Order: sequence, then C-alpha cells, then structure tokens
Amino acid sequence: FALFVPFQIGGAILGSHVAHAMFQKKIYYFDGKDRDSWGEFFSEALTTLGLLLTIFGGIKAKGDVPMLVGLFITAGYWFSSSTSFANPAVTIGRSFTDTFASITPK
Repeated sequence: FALFVPFQIGGAILGSHVAHAMFQKKIYYFDGKDRDSWGEFFSEALTTLGLLLTIFGGIKAKGDVPMLVGLFITAGYWFSSSTSFANPAVTIGRSFTDTFASITPK
C-alpha cells in the first residue's frame, strides 16, 4: 500500500502530460476550471459513497472488484455533475491540464 499511493498519483500526472504531448499542447500546464460549488461537492460525496459501496459489495459478493470499480467510475463520469473525481489520484492528475476535465488547484 505504501507504494500504491505514489504510483497512482504519479501515473495520473504522467497521464496528463502524455495526453498533452499527443495533442501537441504545452506539457506542463497547471490550470483548469473552478469546481467549487456545493452541487459538485454533494455530487462527489455521493459518487465516493457509491464507489465505496461498490468496492465493499464486490468484496462481500466475491465479485471481480477491479472490473466493478472501472464500470462504476465510467458510469460516474455521466451521472455526476462533476464528471466523478472519486479517485483522489485522478483529481490530482486533472489539476495538471487546462482541458474540459481539469480542476483549478487552489
């Protein structure tokens, strides 16, 4: 677990840099869209709760938890007002881009 967190965050940041390179954008860009409304906070709280229930439900049912998580996050992109920041590493990675999916780091 000690290595999991830094690798998740590093992968998210590297992913934003790779996407910028593929679309010929400035690679190191630290900007974004303000996402600080109560509606988005509520949406993220609800999405995070749903993700936790998916994980623990998958463990209890002895299901394929990685697949369930991937499906939930994909669905969360469409059903949450903030496009689902349930994974903290993704939230950090999205602050390194100025595209539609970005976040303004404050």
